[in-house]
Amino acid sequence: MKVIPVIVSTALIAACCAIILALNPVWIKTSLDEALSQYPEQTFIRKLGEQFNRPLAFKLKLNDLQPTDPTWLPLSRRLAQNDGETAFSLYQYFTRQHQNHQANVWFEHALQLNYPRAIEAQVLRFISQNDYPKAKSLIGKLDTNSETFFSLQLRLAIAAEQGDLVRDASMKLAQENPNHRLLGDVRQFAINDYWQQTNAVGFASPFKQNCANSVQFFAGSLANLRRLNFLFQSIQQDPFIAQEFCLYPPKYIPKSVLDCNNLTSARLQCSLRAISPYRQKSGVDYIGVLSDHGRANVNHGVLYLDRFDDVHVFKHELLHLIGFIDEYPLPKNHQVCQVNEFSAVANNIVVDSTPRSEFDSDTQARRQVLGKIPWGVLIKPTTPITQMVNGKRVLGTPEEFQDEVGLFNAQTCDQQARASFKPQHTWGAMRYNSLPLSHVYQQIYAMNAGEYAMKKFMVSSTLQPPKAAD
Repeated sequence: MKVIPVIVSTALIAACCAIILALNPVWIKTSLDEALSQYPEQTFIRKLGEQFNRPLAFKLKLNDLQPTDPTWLPLSRRLAQNDGETAFSLYQYFTRQHQNHQANVWFEHALQLNYPRAIEAQVLRFISQNDYPKAKSLIGKLDTNSETFFSLQLRLAIAAEQGDLVRDASMKLAQENPNHRLLGDVRQFAINDYWQQTNAVGFASPFKQNCANSVQFFAGSLANLRRLNFLFQSIQQDPFIAQEFCLYPPKYIPKSVLDCNNLTSARLQCSLRAISPYRQKSGVDYIGVLSDHGRANVNHGVLYLDRFDDVHVFKHELLHLIGFIDEYPLPKNHQVCQVNEFSAVANNIVVDSTPRSEFDSDTQARRQVLGKIPWGVLIKPTTPITQMVNGKRVLGTPEEFQDEVGLFNAQTCDQQARASFKPQHTWGAMRYNSLPLSHVYQQIYAMNAGEYAMKKFMVSSTLQPPKAAD
């Protein structure tokens, strides 16, 4: 009995609304929209809104649906004609479905409707493509007092290397939201500090006094600075690296000042003149640069990475700094293999001056070369360092001793007429980036700490001929 009055009331109200709509359509539409906004949970009002074809009523209905619901997509298409948020939602939906054409159609439509999130996404695309005029023009379509407006202005100013605008946009964004992530980046990466120092990298850094190997990285974009943060966090999971290196928070230097070659197929190199004064003031041991493209390497105390290098490549290059060298074949002209006598060239590699030096006995070989091997004290008296090959006694521990520390063939100097040897039979971090640095290699480093480390970065290093390790 209680249901009938409600049905009657609904019908009466609908009829009355229809009459009012005919007499004053604007009033009834406005009133319904206000009611829907204030009481979105009221089923009666929502049904009435749908009956009178109010977009907000259908938007509320859409919000209750999942993309898996068969009514979600047709309702979204209908609403998206005039609703930027729904159009952007369709762009995201089709992107997840890998339907790129449909995704682009709805993204462009969201842009035409001036939906802020679509504008933000397109501005970021333009910035990543270095198309700063288009980015600036599109930002102008946003509310000039909005948080999004100021954050995009700041991103553009950083990318376009406009120091005055960086400071101005930072202050305005701080007024809107002092806790904005972008402001945290500006502070952490010392972006404003660079411009306030009249384009000088002279800002101080809290270096630890007891750090064995300190490294200061620089990058010229927010994306690359954030990438460095990610790499730092990841590599701290390696106990050896965490113990041996102090990686200080990365700092900003404009891309134009770093002037990196950014050639995908070439060893990454940058201009370091702006960093040299910083090295003098800070006392940091090594410098690092992360740029867009180029092969990772170390060169005169500078470690170069590109934004595609992972944590394994990062670790490999750090190990170069402290005296480990590659165990895969080096280029033909690499100077590390140009030795005139049996020599240790790194913590993990010794090189013979000939393809195969011959000995009368293992005892003779031990007497002549054992003292020159960085891991010589780890080779047991019962582990031979020579073997018979084609009737001749030459350097190299036999395979039956492969679980021991000895002299095992490396590939380091394979492209030159010289034999190279490593401490262990199995391959490790200096052959394959993803493998860990073995306990034996860590022992060898501890016994020879600093002996084979790359020289610290010096002011004059940029003027010296190349000396690099990949």
